[in-house]
Amino acid sequence: MQDGKGGCFDGQLQLRYVAKIVTKAETPTGLTSTHNNFPIKPDGSLDQRYDVDSRQAGTTNLGTWRVLLGFEGKNEMRWQSVINKTACDIEPGNSPLKALSVNVVKCQPNWWIIGGPTRTVHLPATTISVYVPSGIADLNTPTDQAIADWNAALAGTGVSMQRVSAPCGTGGDCVNVVEDTVASGCAKADPGVPNSSGEAQTPGTITFPPGWNTRPADRNRRSMAHELGHLLGLHHTTCSANDSIMAPVTSCTSTSGMTLSPKPSDILPTSSSTYGNQNQKTCGF
Repeated sequence: MQDGKGGCFDGQLQLRYVAKIVTKAETPTGLTSTHNNFPIKPDGSLDQRYDVDSRQAGTTNLGTWRVLLGFEGKNEMRWQSVINKTACDIEPGNSPLKALSVNVVKCQPNWWIIGGPTRTVHLPATTISVYVPSGIADLNTPTDQAIADWNAALAGTGVSMQRVSAPCGTGGDCVNVVEDTVASGCAKADPGVPNSSGEAQTPGTITFPPGWNTRPADRNRRSMAHELGHLLGLHHTTCSANDSIMAPVTSCTSTSGMTLSPKPSDILPTSSSTYGNQNQKTCGF
């Protein structure tokens, strides 16, 4: 401790005070906006730092903080307490940096669960072959576009797709595209037989009904991306068709008001849960 002459000695108590807690929210990369969303303090004000110096009356109660995260995607939160040093400059002056990633989506995640409450059926995390027969070659371009969109969305997860010119074998790392009757909807997906963790062990199938070639190419692109989303482990969402490729739609000929590629509400549940921690929660995934 410090004596009256500026020296330090043991035997006296000197308290250390928290000066402030600094909080920052980093918005998802790739967005044009760089705005940071900071906590709402108990008094209703908005700031990136909150003074909690216990030497000052009325500043020791942190209350409840609410954080505004206004951007879809993975938001990175950072917290650190800045602590007043003692007169003898006893370290540390700052607490360890605390970090938390928060996924922000527009609608509740919904996984394609078959055969049990926690088994999400999905393609294996490897290179997936997608076979389009020569008889329906007009689906090549829509398929290539849908594959490129999903590959970009799932970079780093271990799963990627490629269109091939040979039919699938017997493994789960392949999807056959066929033309056949579809009971309802614009197309349908059938998963391969899954193992105990839901990973496909046999080929999946995507079926387009007769007449698909009368639809606009962009409409077939969306249908292909939607059905691939099912095979990647996603079920239908409650989002609008413009906010999610997995939103069900009624028109098989129009793309009005529809996204043609996966959005954060599709990508984050797939990359963070199905091919991430495999914990299919609807909150905090």
